[in-house]
Amino acid sequence: MAKVKLVAESFKEWKDAQNGQDINEGAFDFFKGARALVKQAMQDIEKKDIDDEKKEKSVDNALKASFAKQFGRYPKIKESVLAWDLEKKKDLLKKAAKVLEDPKIAGTCLRKNADGKIEVYGYKTGNAAGHSISNA
Repeated sequence: MAKVKLVAESFKEWKDAQNGQDINEGAFDFFKGARALVKQAMQDIEKKDIDDEKKEKSVDNALKASFAKQFGRYPKIKESVLAWDLEKKKDLLKKAAKVLEDPKIAGTCLRKNADGKIEVYGYKTGNAAGHSISNA
């Protein structure tokens, strides 16, 4: 059964809904954290049966979650990063995934090093627990 949606975001989405195809509105992505979205995007990158448009959307969602604090403060950085080509975003996502492997890392941020290359840094949690104990 197709979900009801007030506004179709594209003609293709509207046409798919008319043919009875389910629409993924990303409602459950809201509840996923940066680690889960990065892991999902890394898996999507490797899949052969997913087109580049869906891969890019998955990568964009993961990048937005990974750098949410910085993107919220500096929207120009967000616009710039999301305008990159897919390959460059994949490289950035791989760097973020590497940083997020540490369970004590609360989030990531972008910085330029002395050579002008963009690096991904993680910041640790403050006085909070270093890992989740809820198994969520």
